[in-house]
Parts: sequence; structure tokens; C-alpha cells
Amino acid sequence: MKIRISTEPKFFSLLQNLLKSRKNYKTKNISGFPGNIFRMTCRWGKLLLILVLLFFCTGVAHGSTLVQQWEETLPGISGLALAEDGSRVIAGTNTGHVCVYDANGTLSWETRVPGTVQAGILHNGSAYLVASQEDHEKNKGTLRLYDGDGKQEWFWNSGWIMAMDFCQGTDRIVTADPLGNVIMLDGGGVEVRRWNDLPKMYCVADVTLSSDGKYFAYALEEPNPQVKFVTVSSGSKSSFKKYFTYTDNYGYLEPIRQIEISGDGAYTATAGGEGSHGLLNFYARNGTCLWSKDISRINDLEIDSTGGCVFVAGGDGNISCYNRSGSLEWVYPSGAPVESLSYARGGGLLAAGNDIGDLSLLNRSGDLLWEHTLDIFPIGSINRVEFSRDGSALAVVANDRELDYFVTVPDPVPPVIVEETAAPTVTVTDDPGKGNETPFTVAVTSTPVSEEPEELGLFGFLPLSWRFTLPKLW
Repeated sequence: MKIRISTEPKFFSLLQNLLKSRKNYKTKNISGFPGNIFRMTCRWGKLLLILVLLFFCTGVAHGSTLVQQWEETLPGISGLALAEDGSRVIAGTNTGHVCVYDANGTLSWETRVPGTVQAGILHNGSAYLVASQEDHEKNKGTLRLYDGDGKQEWFWNSGWIMAMDFCQGTDRIVTADPLGNVIMLDGGGVEVRRWNDLPKMYCVADVTLSSDGKYFAYALEEPNPQVKFVTVSSGSKSSFKKYFTYTDNYGYLEPIRQIEISGDGAYTATAGGEGSHGLLNFYARNGTCLWSKDISRINDLEIDSTGGCVFVAGGDGNISCYNRSGSLEWVYPSGAPVESLSYARGGGLLAAGNDIGDLSLLNRSGDLLWEHTLDIFPIGSINRVEFSRDGSALAVVANDRELDYFVTVPDPVPPVIVEETAAPTVTVTDDPGKGNETPFTVAVTSTPVSEEPEELGLFGFLPLSWRFTLPKLW
């Protein structure tokens, strides 16, 4: 936890000038003009002190922690999704086993389909998407929709689904197959439109849909790949400029492995590279490459809703954040290769898991809020983390078989105790002076409240007329 305190010289100068006393006093009657001024100063002084205390209270960087609610063993987990509010979890395996759990870990329903499962949740658990990958060579696979009770509503012969994304608000579903086709369906499973790059028939590497369903981007597994950007309303497709040319080094053979798009479709980030090399590119909607970074291998990628920051899971063990201008805002060393990231756009929380079982929770600024190592023998390699959109729940898959469910709990606000003690005794008497001297004198008598030893305030200059207590941080 961080305590943020203003370092403005004027702020500390004001405190030092206004708050010089280090003892407690009592007050008697004050009369006369200077007495009125004194009473007014005391009242405003107390108000100022309250505001100062509130400043220190709100300066504490409170965060969140994760509390594990339940765990389940499900061998061969290949697909995972959470409802937007975290109330439902769907997990699918490479043997076609599909399980849906509620927030308490109770199995709501289960089913079996052929092949390997990829999954998604619509409308906070009222509908479930299940994509079964059956035969890659024959391009065989099926997409099914189930209702909240596990009843199949429709199925569609999709072919082997290479990648899939969907929009909650518009019921738009986008799938991609090994022949380079990108198909959009409506909520009823009806094909609305398809795009391809004929005569090219490369596999689609990844596809991503904006949160509003207005745009999506995809890339093919081809030499010198490029991003294809589609406006859904018009169906128009544009190709971003290729990063490499064929006269360059081996880089033009490196594929684009992952694409992420901002919520409004204004910015697109791509992760490319092979082996230990990673290439991070950041594009505007018009296809301009705003910046590019040659970094270590990128295992996962996240972008916030406005494209203001890009989070990178590095094979070098670092979690990095780049802003829209391409500047590196912060780096958090995880200690081992980071395998998965998940950013809760509605909660501003970032979860990360590495291959030695360390699960980390950070905020947008890179502050570590919570950390935990999964207790799995001999080691718990985290394969995937998935946040609910609002950040209230997190699902974690380790060793491709253990499913852990956590809920987010905010840190308690540190208690602040404010006690008003006695103020000075002030007696005013008339004593006309001579010439230009002041026509009165003010006598101030001090009476300590207690005989307890003197305590120094914060930084040694806050008085004991007002006292506040912060919790111990050690």
C-alpha cells in the first residue's frame, strides 16, 4: 500500500506557519476586538486541520485483494469464460466436456460435445457459446448456443474455429476458420456476412471485436502479415501497412499471433514475433502505425477501453505497460515468464499469472495490490487468468487441469481518529498606550490538559491540539 503525500513546498510552509504549538491547551472567555479575531481564527484553524486530515486520508492508495472461494479439478481445460458480473463460469476441455459453475462453485449444468472446446458467456449467464474443434484437416467443427439451463438453442456448422469473439450489447459473433474466412453471426446463429482474402487461403491467426460491435480486426498466418480492419456497418475492409518488406531480415516471416482492439475501435495492438523475440505494434484506426517495440517474447496482450495503455506479458518475466504515445509507463518483474494477463476494463484491475504459479493483482498504475502462489505439487504453472468485466471475480487455470475461482475484496479504509482538545486561555484587558503604540494588550495563559509526555506529530511539526492516528504499515 502506498501513502501519497503532497510535496509542494507551499503546502508544508502553510502547515508549519499555522501549526507551531506542540502542547494542548484550554480556553476561557475572550472579549474585545482582538478576541473576536482570535475566535474566528480558531474556528477557521479547526476547519483547516480537518481538511488537512482528510487530505492525508484520501492520499492513501487503497487497493483490492483476491479471496479464493472454490477450486475444481477438470483435466485438459481448453476453454474458459466468465459472466460480466462474475456470477457464472464456463470451462471446456480438450475431450469435449463442458461445465458451468455458479459463484459458489456449484455445478449448474454440464454437457459433452465432440472435439476440443472453446467457450463464451452472453448476457451474464443467460446464454453460452460452445465451439467444438473436431477435425482441423477437414475443417470440421460446430458452434452451439445453450440457454441458462443448458438447453441447446441452435448449432451452426462453423468448421474448425481458429478464433472467436463476440459483443454482449449487439449479439454479434465473429468466428474465423483455417481457410481465411471470417464470418459474422447474429444472436440466432444466422450468418450475416463473411470476409476473406481470396485467392489467399491462409489460416486466420486471431480476430478481435470492439466492445460496441462496430469494428473488428484480424490477421492471417502469412509471410509479412498485416492487420485487416473491418467496419461492420458498411462491411468495408482495409489493410494496415505491412511492417516489414521482403528485403528486410528474417522478421518478415514472423507471424502476428495476437490482436487486441480498444473498446471504441480507435486503436489496435498486435503481438508478433517468434522464439524469444517479440514485436509490439500499435495502430490508429486509419492504419497508421503509431509506434513499434522490439522486445522479448510476448505471451499475452491486453488493451484498455480507450487505448490509453497496452499491457504486455513478457517471456522475460516482466509485466509492462505502454501508454498511447509508446512510452514505457511501468514494469513489474514477476520473477518467471508471464503466461497470461486479464484486464478488467470495468474495474481497472490487471491480473497476471506466471509459469511457477505466482498470481499477481495490480492496478492501472502498476501498484502491486495482492500476490499469491498457488499451492500445487510439484509446481502450479498458470496457463490462463480470466477476469469478469467488472473486476468482481477472477478464474484461474493451472496445469491445464485446476480451476480456481477468486472474488475481489476491497481493502478496508484505514481508521482515522480525530480528537478535539482544549484550546488556549486568552484574557483581554484594556490598557491604552501612548503615541502610536497598540491601545490594548492581550495576555495568553496556557494550561496543559494532561501531564503526559510530549508526543511529536507527523514530520515533527503537527501540534497535539489535534491528533490523528494512522494504522501501522509494518
